[in-house]
Amino acid sequence: MKVIHKNKNETLKEKKEELYEMLNSVPAPSSRFNLNTSQKYWWYWFGRELVKTKSFAKLDQIHLSSAAYWLDTRNLALSFINKENNKDPEKPLAGVVQTFKGGSTNVSAYVSLVSKADKALNSISEHFGLSLRDRNKLMKEQKVDPDQYNLFQDFLDQKTM
Repeated sequence: MKVIHKNKNETLKEKKEELYEMLNSVPAPSSRFNLNTSQKYWWYWFGRELVKTKSFAKLDQIHLSSAAYWLDTRNLALSFINKENNKDPEKPLAGVVQTFKGGSTNVSAYVSLVSKADKALNSISEHFGLSLRDRNKLMKEQKVDPDQYNLFQDFLDQKTM
């Protein structure tokens, strides 16, 4: 049996290639994601940033689809809120506060929708480590065997070169 000795970088590169098929460009969204034109815009907008990380795999497309949907939904709700707020100068929060016939008030469904979208987008950001806080959290949570291959650390090392 023949043994081939390789340097550490070659071995790590092979392991990385075995783990995930990384995407070098943003793929077109599958028609099965049922994204509308506006959501496709956000697909490519998020996708370009994710591909730049060199950590974006085919399986991450479901998260990209979710990000595109929620950002579009958030923007549509904000557009409606702003339109309602500008209709009547005496009711500057008409899109934010819903007033009922009896005089009681509540936060509008559109504000609730923005809040839900923000929560979903924060979850996606956490998944990909898109913000500084999320990247720091990912680094602190790692308590693994030091000999275990670390794809995230490898990515960070590449950026500093």
